[in-house]
Amino acid sequence: MNLHDIVDVADGDRGESFIGLAICNGAPRVTFPLGYSKAVPEDTLRADIRQLLSLLSIFEHRHSELWYSNAVVDESASVNDMDIPSYSLLIEDYLTYRELLNPKRDSFSNDQQRCIDWNRTIGCTQPVISQSNVVYLDVVARSRTSSENSLIELAHLAALRRSVDVLGWLYPPFALPVRSFIPDVSILIEEVRSVLSETFNDRKIRLLRAILSVLAESSTQYSSELSRYGVNKFDVVWEYMLDQFLGSPTVNKQVFYPRTSWNVNGEPPAYPSPLRPDTIMVHGDIVTILDAKYYRYGVTFDLSHLPGSADIGKQVIYGEFAKLHSPVSQSALFNAFLIPSNLYEQFDNWFSIIGFADASWIVNPQPHQRILCVLVDFRFLLNNYGRYRSECVEELAVAFSDMFERGS
Repeated sequence: MNLHDIVDVADGDRGESFIGLAICNGAPRVTFPLGYSKAVPEDTLRADIRQLLSLLSIFEHRHSELWYSNAVVDESASVNDMDIPSYSLLIEDYLTYRELLNPKRDSFSNDQQRCIDWNRTIGCTQPVISQSNVVYLDVVARSRTSSENSLIELAHLAALRRSVDVLGWLYPPFALPVRSFIPDVSILIEEVRSVLSETFNDRKIRLLRAILSVLAESSTQYSSELSRYGVNKFDVVWEYMLDQFLGSPTVNKQVFYPRTSWNVNGEPPAYPSPLRPDTIMVHGDIVTILDAKYYRYGVTFDLSHLPGSADIGKQVIYGEFAKLHSPVSQSALFNAFLIPSNLYEQFDNWFSIIGFADASWIVNPQPHQRILCVLVDFRFLLNNYGRYRSECVEELAVAFSDMFERGS
């Protein structure tokens, strides 16, 4: 399979919204978000697909911080017809250890060449006293054996085969053990549940849960229907990625929320939901309010695809509020939109400041009243969003400062 042939990149023009993996009639198709470039070697593309699926798996966990983020999240945005994380776990674990789960059973004998079980030897045999020494002539030895066709091994194999059928194309080719008979899935599921209840090893618990999940959905025939794993709305994912990557881990974003109230007919005040900036980036005493915009401009470079007046006006409010009420000591306060793009082919950098937006009612705008527009390389962020990057925060903050010092 040529991976480049099954990969699409969203351009926002065809009305598509789904981002992720779709399998139709047994054929996989992957759609990347705005800003990705598939002009990479196949091994790199394979790694990027796995990274995208890992990112999208966050949306399966309704209690993750993402679901309490600034966006009002419609849970229908997540489409998870397949348990891709379990498929990946089973394949990657097998590639690492090359073994199936198989409970080891103890057997005992008098073979002195094997490992001696001293507890059983002392408890079950009579020692000989020789020159004040205690000598055990009939020792009990322990050996551990496994059954090649144990139910738990067959359950692991059945789930692994299923995983390879669905996702094996994303990994190097490898052979699976051959077994002549696999019992009914309901029998395997019952055995996995039984073993799971008696298991305390973390790796085995993860494996057993993955096996259980894969077997539970094994009646679905992906070859005869469309199954998808991903999201219909990527904007909240874009917000999440940028907040993980650039957002200050020590700043409480809620103190940057502009709030309003209604006072009507002498009744107690009513408080509408506050405005909520996406990300607060802090470098020393430089504070920047960042708003993630999953907009098409970074792909089309059409000015009509930039954020509109409502977005700009809201960002100006964030800046005004932060200037007056920010608890963070600041020598400079900046404001910026972040838009996905493909930069390395043109600029060999992960970001590019392309300009700024002004509000017509503000005369002689200060830096916090001028909204910068920054293109961010999607592929760079895909492979780096997982942890806060202080060096990238510094690089971006210094670029903002230099821009205003030069006179924007």
